[in-house]
Amino acid sequence: YYSWNDEGVTTRVATASADDPDWPRNLIFHGVAMDKSNIAGSDHSDVKYRKDIGKFQAIHTASRMTKEGYIVLWQSDDGLTFKKITEIHDNVMPGIHNCGWSGNEQGHIDPTKKQYLSYAYGIETWGVWNTRWVEIIWE
Repeated sequence: YYSWNDEGVTTRVATASADDPDWPRNLIFHGVAMDKSNIAGSDHSDVKYRKDIGKFQAIHTASRMTKEGYIVLWQSDDGLTFKKITEIHDNVMPGIHNCGWSGNEQGHIDPTKKQYLSYAYGIETWGVWNTRWVEIIWE
């Protein structure tokens, strides 16, 4: 998964064999996974797989680095095409940006273990940001 910023911000998908000695020459492009061009101030996405529900989920910030910043949650059955499922506005620090969430070494989330969402935040403090870690409560 990688961010692409041209006429709008998108998250795109490309894959390659992990043992390819010519990586990244043989990347296979799979298309746009998330089109965030209609979401102001979108940031990069952090994608994880949830085995318990058999779906991929992704988060990113929006209205990044502003007092109105928030988190967007996306979901996918195949890891290639995502649908926005909710926005999180409550208990978010002003100036939120660059969020991510924990997972295991395969990039999977196991809700039976403690998992965390983290992000940088701060208003008018370029390069001097706080970091917030929040335990995720699965419902």
